[in-house]
Amino acid sequence: MIHDAYRPWYVTRMFWDATPDSAKVFVADPTQGSRHNRGAAVDLTLYDRRTGKPLEMVSGYDEFSVTPNGFDPRGDQTTASRASFGNAFFVGTSELGLRINQSLYINTFFEGGNVWNKPREFDPTRLFRSFGFGVATLSPLGPLGVDIGYGFDKIDIAGRPAPGWKLHFKLGQFF
Repeated sequence: MIHDAYRPWYVTRMFWDATPDSAKVFVADPTQGSRHNRGAAVDLTLYDRRTGKPLEMVSGYDEFSVTPNGFDPRGDQTTASRASFGNAFFVGTSELGLRINQSLYINTFFEGGNVWNKPREFDPTRLFRSFGFGVATLSPLGPLGVDIGYGFDKIDIAGRPAPGWKLHFKLGQFF
């Protein structure tokens, strides 16, 4: 199920004009455009053929769970507030891959990252860490694969440690 792919500039302007000022942080500024306007991004998900509803697409952490104020166990793929975003971020990834044949490879990775309200708040000792492994094949759209990641620094709603696994589907290169 494709949510968004190439988007003409006039559609970006329509989104911008229809969005309340308090939510414009979630919409591309039409004076700058977005990767969608340049044909360099696609938002997609898998869906359950029985129900027609989208499946949850996840990685080591839910999309809006890592915030400038720490890990928010209530954050998920679809819920965000202005507090979910910062003005500075850091992500470091180390990946080791092994090509099995011309079109199939396996990989393992370790990541750490966080987001802060201001660049001067950067603290390399306060990173949310994950480890995982996966498999991918080459397709005309780039790598098509699946990874499973383990988030070490998750907490539950009561603030207790709650590390765990998340499945991540990938299509193409991140750029």
